[in-house]
Amino acid sequence: MLSGCSVPISATLCCTSSFRQVVPSGQPSPRNSTALPVSLLMAHHTRELMSVLLAITLLSCGKSELPPPPEAPSPGSTDSADGVDSGASVVDTDPATDETVDSGVEGKTGETGDPGDTAPAPPIALPDSCEQPEATIALPFTLLGDVLYTEDTPGEQVWFMELTEVAVDVERQWLWGAGQGGVIAFDISEPTPRRLGYFPAGDMPGRYYRVEVAGDRVYAANRDLGLTTLAIGEDASLTAVSEQRWSGIEGLELVGDRLYATGLWGDILTFDLADPDRPRVVHELGGLGTPWDLVAAGDVAYVADGALGVVTLDLSDPDAPAVVAVAEVGGAQEVALGEGVIYAAAGGGGVVVLDRSDPLELIEIARLSYGASVQSVSLDGDVLWATSQEDLIAVDVSDPRAPVPIGTVETPQFAMHVDAWGGRAYVGDWNYLEVWSVAADAPAPDLELEVAEILVREGEAQSFELTVRNTGGAALSLSGATLDDPRFSVGVGSDVLGPAEETILTLSFDGAAGAIDAALCLASDDPDLGQATVTLHSGGGGSNEAVGTPAPDFVLQGLDGETYQLSEELGHPVVLIYFATW
Repeated sequence: MLSGCSVPISATLCCTSSFRQVVPSGQPSPRNSTALPVSLLMAHHTRELMSVLLAITLLSCGKSELPPPPEAPSPGSTDSADGVDSGASVVDTDPATDETVDSGVEGKTGETGDPGDTAPAPPIALPDSCEQPEATIALPFTLLGDVLYTEDTPGEQVWFMELTEVAVDVERQWLWGAGQGGVIAFDISEPTPRRLGYFPAGDMPGRYYRVEVAGDRVYAANRDLGLTTLAIGEDASLTAVSEQRWSGIEGLELVGDRLYATGLWGDILTFDLADPDRPRVVHELGGLGTPWDLVAAGDVAYVADGALGVVTLDLSDPDAPAVVAVAEVGGAQEVALGEGVIYAAAGGGGVVVLDRSDPLELIEIARLSYGASVQSVSLDGDVLWATSQEDLIAVDVSDPRAPVPIGTVETPQFAMHVDAWGGRAYVGDWNYLEVWSVAADAPAPDLELEVAEILVREGEAQSFELTVRNTGGAALSLSGATLDDPRFSVGVGSDVLGPAEETILTLSFDGAAGAIDAALCLASDDPDLGQATVTLHSGGGGSNEAVGTPAPDFVLQGLDGETYQLSEELGHPVVLIYFATW
């Protein structure tokens, strides 16, 4: 324990598919107290633990007030190089001072209006029921077929696959998959994919991320091995021809006999394919941030950069690409070409539409937010498809300046990537390859409630404000809410939300003594998730520290080799980040 201090923990657990960076703050201590405020937030995947972000703010013993909170980010902004959404925060009321502070919970911060502003309307009390309404709109999505490969799949298999990219080969009516499992070819002439050849057949050389096909050659990006050239046999077998070692290769784009590759260290590599079996680096462009993906249109290429946004390259000299402009849309993960526009998967910034009437000067014209990190986009006719790890998303872009959400559907595992063609969306859903269609003329509502778990301090009255969004294309009705602990109450700003609208759900705790182990159930006419649950508890149990108990001391070694001890960092912010990478 920290000597000489009592260290209460103010903590909140937030479940989300994206890796969120949340500015931490704590609960002000009573005046003249020696308590050390600590704010803790953990983020993990809603279906399987994928990442934990632990942010702890420590103030010197004897201090009674927190520093002023930072300004809220602008809509769609991101705070990190890989498109991590800064998010907003739930307002936590301090009973000692009757002030609101940021509790670190995902949600919406409170705002103080002018003295003459009209007071907001009180929250609406929903019916005490968590039954989904009978008259529910049908989900517009149809799963046409899928295939699953894991290490437990019986019979001949590709060891196992964890797909990070899928790419439709229109000429062959094949689909190429890349990931942990190597490079895999599928026949997609029928709705249910059929596996053909794959590489490697033996031990795994690590995870492949992107593929490009030129004739009977496949070029595959591997962050550790570099660029692998594979020959396609008549029996759909894949044989390695050569490897060009170059650390960090990610995105690939073929333009004539030049192959452009993004390097996650901030590079764009140009490979000469005059000899298709021996790609040769002829140019290296540096100075970018974290370039993930790129797509070419004539003499121009657009790069999805996780740090900079969408970067425009001049390819008039194919052997010497040059940066000419940057559109700061947030942390871009992938880009797709549309008629006169670019669609960008902007991480926590959602889906961004950029006008490219002037190919060298992109202008943002529309944006849709999904409360999660959008990381892949693909256009098929008037439907834009996207994935956010948890969900497959469909948007009507018949008018790119006014995109209309169609709906979202939760996939079985982690929807990492999508490629669409012929009215079908092919989704790399980790161990699954799925084929989906959507009825664009039958949109449905979609409830997005980012917070799935909240830690509450025992014995203190508190309130939390959570953002509830409708990310679907039809009106969403909130039909009821139940709480199995009478010390809590709930209300919403509005019980009907139009497409892309949001409201605030207010959750109040009266502070009565006793352990907290409760659940909020929110019912709606979302055909995919008619009942959303938020668990409420005070932590503790096993090796976990309960909210309000002293924070344990610890010692860790930093990346710089130095040793850091929590008790020696009094008065300094301490941030620990635990994460998984693909």
